Amino acid sequence: MVFHQWLDRIGDWNPQLFRELKGRLSKKALGLAAIASLFTQGIFYLSLRIALPSAGISTTNHYCIGRAPADFDPNSHLIHSQNFCVADAAGNLNLNWPLWWTDLFITLSVVGFFVALLGGVYLLIQDLGKEQKAGTLNFVKLSPQSAQAIAIGKILGVPSLIYVGLALVFPLHFWAGLRGGIPLPLILLFYGVITASYGFFYSGAALYSLVNPTQPALKAWLATGGLFYLMMGSTTFLLQENSHVGNLIDGVNLFNPLHMLVYLGQASAAAEQLLTFNYDSLADVSFFRVYLWENGAIAGLIYLLLYGMGIYWFLQAFRRKFHYLNGTLLSKKQSYSLTALLTIFGLGFTVQSPLGAIANHNDWLFNFLLLSLAGSCYLFALMAVLSPSFQSLQDWSRYQKGEWQDWFFGERSPAIGAVMVNVAIVTGAIALAVAVIVAPPYKISFALGVVMQGLMVVLLCVVAQRVLLKKGKRQGIGATILVTSGVILPFIFLGINGVNPELQAAPWFWTIIPMVATENASLASIFLTILGQVGAIAVLHRVVGRRIQQLGTSELKQILTPAG
Repeated sequence: MVFHQWLDRIGDWNPQLFRELKGRLSKKALGLAAIASLFTQGIFYLSLRIALPSAGISTTNHYCIGRAPADFDPNSHLIHSQNFCVADAAGNLNLNWPLWWTDLFITLSVVGFFVALLGGVYLLIQDLGKEQKAGTLNFVKLSPQSAQAIAIGKILGVPSLIYVGLALVFPLHFWAGLRGGIPLPLILLFYGVITASYGFFYSGAALYSLVNPTQPALKAWLATGGLFYLMMGSTTFLLQENSHVGNLIDGVNLFNPLHMLVYLGQASAAAEQLLTFNYDSLADVSFFRVYLWENGAIAGLIYLLLYGMGIYWFLQAFRRKFHYLNGTLLSKKQSYSLTALLTIFGLGFTVQSPLGAIANHNDWLFNFLLLSLAGSCYLFALMAVLSPSFQSLQDWSRYQKGEWQDWFFGERSPAIGAVMVNVAIVTGAIALAVAVIVAPPYKISFALGVVMQGLMVVLLCVVAQRVLLKKGKRQGIGATILVTSGVILPFIFLGINGVNPELQAAPWFWTIIPMVATENASLASIFLTILGQVGAIAVLHRVVGRRIQQLGTSELKQILTPAG
């Protein structure tokens, strides 16, 4: 009775959540979730209990805190003499219980995070995909609920059985943290960061399910598998003694909330004895030379801010895509704000002090090369995100009034105008940072290389735009293949022919990383290449303009006049 009253109250707040919970929280499902949760935590609890030494049997053990006797041979054991197992008068071993409880806390944290993350992402993508395939999502769209309320209902409701399992793990996990000597405020902050990370990844999964909603099961497996390898690699990297690399990778790794275990481990009563998450290299991470990760509380607040901003952008894109599947994920105006934020984020970690020299180049060059490559990949993805459907392009070409604002702010106009603005934001910011930070022998040539890279991105995007203006069902695939070929094939050609960028710079100027060859090239050749790239973009843009004019003509004219 109380359960149904609770569900009714939820239904008043969020009908979609009520629909999800009512269909999932059956007695059988709850029972199975409880059994799985209790069984799993019991396995890990007993595994760690078995690792404890036994009186009269074990001589040394990681959890022992006794000193070895004077006649003990230290060469016969690998464990330090401080871990010698000594019994008291009652026959009980002196054990480091705070260390044992901290190990249990960390183990449950890592396992629980991966289970909830991967399980929730899989369920959300599969559920939304099935609803779209069955057509039931169209009825949901007709309800007075907002897209944001539906997304929240899905995120809270679809993985509800996972939440039940986590709730049953919570008492043991919380108690383990307290017994390990971890301060209560840090434990609560850790829970807040983990919860925010679920919101971030789940909202991203909900958005991903709406993009090209075909084969939901395959999409769910691909997304879950990719996320597993990404997060496992990041977590493995965190387990290293020095997980600070002094470039953009530091910023990417921050999206793994298990970072927080470093601060919790350092604050525990057994910080010096921990075998994992026992380093302090995160204190060396900086953002625009400001060391924000020296303190766990400040780091936790930064995580909450990052995840909150990510959730905001995912929900904005979900709202646009939910009600109009053929629409773009972002408006052109939104893309400028997102690009500026991501560029600032990337630059903040790029301008850290590099950890080592890169061949004959200034130490900074690798940092900026990594950032510029990441920016190029983002801009190619943005081209796809901002490109409207063929029908929208055709409608725009027929009814547009020739106003230049449409190219940069219009909902149905070609994406290339907005892409050029975004390229200018990324390229301009990186080139300016290079000019300020990099040493004089390299700054001019490398900055010009960044400019050429931006022009190559625009050139490939203009080619992709021309393909997207063709009539058919596979323009997107064709444009993707063309751009990918334009990025990869030049490297294959140059590699086969043994073209060395230090000896033959000009061919490398037409790749996606021209800055690797600018150091040994003359300024005249660099400027000639820039003029050539601008000329090629102008010619291709004119071809795109003619195609748009053809799309704007009547059906009869298109039949009588062949398309160019």
